[in-house]
Amino acid sequence: MPAGGRPRPLARRPQLTVPLLDRLRADPEECVRRSAANHLNDITHDHPATALRTALRWTREGRPHTDAVVRHGLRGLIRKGSLEAFALIGARPDIPARITGLRPTGDPTPAGHPLTFTFDLHLEAQLFDGWLVLHYALTPFVESADGRRLHFLSQTTPPSPVHRTIRRSHPTTSLRPGTYRLAVLTNGTPQAHTTCAIGG
Repeated sequence: MPAGGRPRPLARRPQLTVPLLDRLRADPEECVRRSAANHLNDITHDHPATALRTALRWTREGRPHTDAVVRHGLRGLIRKGSLEAFALIGARPDIPARITGLRPTGDPTPAGHPLTFTFDLHLEAQLFDGWLVLHYALTPFVESADGRRLHFLSQTTPPSPVHRTIRRSHPTTSLRPGTYRLAVLTNGTPQAHTTCAIGG
């Protein structure tokens, strides 16, 4: 298996490559493990159910470096909001977190200028023993949320209660003027949303 590039024809035939990945995922060399994870991510494009079953089996079997390989290998499904993938990386949907005060800092945002937004995160960490993964999604208001792509904000295992304000910016150079739906998600679960406008 090549360390670089994306061998998509092979990824479309996981029955041939998964047995090889089973051996490579615990290799002593990090570059080999990362190549195995990249190939698992390739499999998610055409055979997401197979990739999820493989990651679940690896998680149950245990072996060194499994958590890191699974997190990297399922990143494509994570960006699509797959709750099964979030669960496999230890990011449960029932996390005791709240998002409040989600708002764009300027509305409308001039076309070509970054869309800046803020929100407040509240997490009772003493009730939580897994990963907290924050994403946001920005989609045209007229489109279904099924077509959204998640954008990474942060990932952490909080040791104590968290109450903080988070500020982020999103480039708008490739976006058409119009009204958009902005949502913030914790572990793949929408927690807050608002509308914002990008001017002409």
